[in-house]
Amino acid sequence: MNDVLVDTLVKSDAKDFKSINFNDILFLVYTKESETLTYTEQSSHFITRPKVYTDNQVSLIKQLKGPIKFYQSGAVFNPMAVLYGGFWSYERIGDLMPMDYNPRSGK
Repeated sequence: MNDVLVDTLVKSDAKDFKSINFNDILFLVYTKESETLTYTEQSSHFITRPKVYTDNQVSLIKQLKGPIKFYQSGAVFNPMAVLYGGFWSYERIGDLMPMDYNPRSGK
């Protein structure tokens, strides 16, 4: 497993878009939060990881069709181009909002 600098992975395509293009699978580690107890108890989502990442959120991203383009908000422009594993596969579905969601209007 090799560390990858964001500068070498993320490209700016246009003012509102960025993209990533890679081979194989990205192993992502978020170090500022632990995985929830509910998640860790559901072994079908759990990712085996080196012991140094025991208390971190670990996710996998597999590129199905590249490059993966995303908005500045982080929302993926072409969601069929990516497959998530680990913590993101467990958490993201519940956190996804429609692209036209406006919290002020409630729609």
